[in-house]
Amino acid sequence: MNSATLSLLNPANPWVDLCVPKEELRCSLTLTTGQSFSWTAVSDSDALPGALPADASSPAAVAPETGVVTTTTSAWGSLTESMWVGSIDSNLVLIKELPYTTQVRLLHPLAPTFELKAYMSRYFQLHVPLAPLYAAWSASSPALFPQTLATTLPGVRVLAQPPLETLMSFLTSSNNNIPRIKQLLATLRSNHGELLVTTASGDAFRSFPTLDALSQVTDEQFRSMGFGYRAKFFVQSIKLLRSPETPLVLPNITPSTVADGQTHEQATIAALVKLCGVGRKVADCVALFALNCPDLVPVDTHVYQIAARVDPSVAVAASPKKRKKEAAETGEINPAESSTPSTPSTPSTAATPSKPPAKESDKVTINDSVYRAVQGVFKLAFPGGYAGWAHSVLFVMELPSFTGKSTPKKSPKKETPRKKAKKGGEGE
Repeated sequence: MNSATLSLLNPANPWVDLCVPKEELRCSLTLTTGQSFSWTAVSDSDALPGALPADASSPAAVAPETGVVTTTTSAWGSLTESMWVGSIDSNLVLIKELPYTTQVRLLHPLAPTFELKAYMSRYFQLHVPLAPLYAAWSASSPALFPQTLATTLPGVRVLAQPPLETLMSFLTSSNNNIPRIKQLLATLRSNHGELLVTTASGDAFRSFPTLDALSQVTDEQFRSMGFGYRAKFFVQSIKLLRSPETPLVLPNITPSTVADGQTHEQATIAALVKLCGVGRKVADCVALFALNCPDLVPVDTHVYQIAARVDPSVAVAASPKKRKKEAAETGEINPAESSTPSTPSTPSTAATPSKPPAKESDKVTINDSVYRAVQGVFKLAFPGGYAGWAHSVLFVMELPSFTGKSTPKKSPKKETPRKKAKKGGEGE
């Protein structure tokens, strides 16, 4: 899509500068890496009126950026775009990343009832200073979070997305890949979302369907759109959300009850897993990306591999029995400790163990105990309540688009979505 097709939408609304440096926000590393599936890249063009000019006096605007990573295109998409369009609730927003800041422009509605800068600041959670977190993570765990990430992967932050859309998106991610997820969600928007605007070239933009709209969609209709076995997850979860027995309260999908002694994080996960098709990983994704649970770490094979490089017990526990036996014989790990690694050891200060715990080609099983152990590695490495945010930066580092740009890694044979889940909603 070219920006010229959007140039006539709401021309009276100007570009608004979020006044946020690259160290605090890089949309190219945040919008396109598996948190959200609602943003579409737009080809930049001078045809867009009212764009704020670059400040020629700013060194960041005229000097080459140090540490910028040259990326390649993968199934995850290119990480080199600089403009995106997408809807948040019923608002259509255009985002433009510049070398020294980020600008936003409202394309719909014509007369907003909110202040755009404050609205988008909440979406990007700009109230959380990111640069100090990077510094703290590097200090607490240089093995997992080297200082170089501040220049190679700056501004990777967690979004505060609409809860219902996030829930449906990660239910869709079950056994799926990124292009397919985006296609399915676009079809759902096209068939059941509210029409926001249509460009002169015929591009139609719709909001994500409301719960009322989704409640009218049958199992057969979901299947006809390509959702397959996920259709029953949608129908049953939507029915439960609308019933008096709902474990979650709309519109923010907050827990309807909190047990004595439960934290917000624990209550949120306990409520989410009561929905059909929602296992721990899907619940962690929804809680982290939409429900203000910044310390949660959703675990998939990418995240497991990060933890396994600094804590051999995690890798051994997830490897085949033969691997466990070999590790015990070589003294790499005590066999009595390998069965339930719920309490992780302190991460090594080396970038990788002297002896790799397992080959990347080894088949691993991320069962409940391994899942908890991986989360424990991250929470131990990144104290302070934002382990989920640290995990998001490291997840981007693991993507095939960055292969060879940070720590050399072997590209996977098949790229998988950020959060992959089996039929029950649980992970690999």
